[in-house]
Amino acid sequence: MKEFVEKLRRDAFAPVDIASVVIFRIAFGLISFWHVWPLLSRDWIRPFWLEPHFLFKYYGFPWVHPWPGNGLYVHCVVLGILAIFIAAGFFYRVSAALFFLGHTYIFLLDEGRYQNHDYLICLFSFLLIFVPAHRAFSVDAWFNRRLRARATPMWALWLLRTQIAVVYFYGGVAKINPDWLHGEPMRSELAHHLDFPIIGRFFKEEWAVYTMSYGSLLFDLLVVPCLLWRRTRVAAFCVAVLFHLMNARLFQMSVAVFPWLA
Repeated sequence: MKEFVEKLRRDAFAPVDIASVVIFRIAFGLISFWHVWPLLSRDWIRPFWLEPHFLFKYYGFPWVHPWPGNGLYVHCVVLGILAIFIAAGFFYRVSAALFFLGHTYIFLLDEGRYQNHDYLICLFSFLLIFVPAHRAFSVDAWFNRRLRARATPMWALWLLRTQIAVVYFYGGVAKINPDWLHGEPMRSELAHHLDFPIIGRFFKEEWAVYTMSYGSLLFDLLVVPCLLWRRTRVAAFCVAVLFHLMNARLFQMSVAVFPWLA
């Protein structure tokens, strides 16, 4: 047992190329900024949180309320700035911690506005507090030479991979229910998109309904191991891009956060 723990520790701290976590840091920061920006540019803050007379509260957080006056607007401006700071690696850990707190506050304002990608942003921003993703290609590393590194511990990379894997795998497990296995709600959704280019005419066919229902279930369950296995990585990546673009086009689902980080 002691040898196993020691091997696990060695593997966890084995150096790997830092490029992956750096790219993730930059992508997360830019995507988070793009995610926050519409709240200001389209003035969604007022109809989402200021105009409603009642907001549903998460259990244990009834004390979370919108800032008075223009406080929420200032809050979202600060969130956008922090997202850019994360991407640039500027005061990285402080920026990640403040962004986590600020975005989690927005998330907790109204349970009725729950979106799984908002929750995922909270989780990733928390993880980034601990991941040393600022040791290369960052403002912090530019100012502090001692911070610079070409490698990062293996645990940092696998921490992010594991979070992505949990999302995909649980998405597959959640689909294993009587409705999904009998083609719903896929059947009802496809019926509204018979005008989809090229393949839309097949959407009324039962074989198409079941192919897409079971295909998406298997995709969620298998895409992570296929991405991790070198022989299937390229094919799995191409399928993943096609899958998420189809979701965006068919069901008007945002592809701004989760798939691109994956």
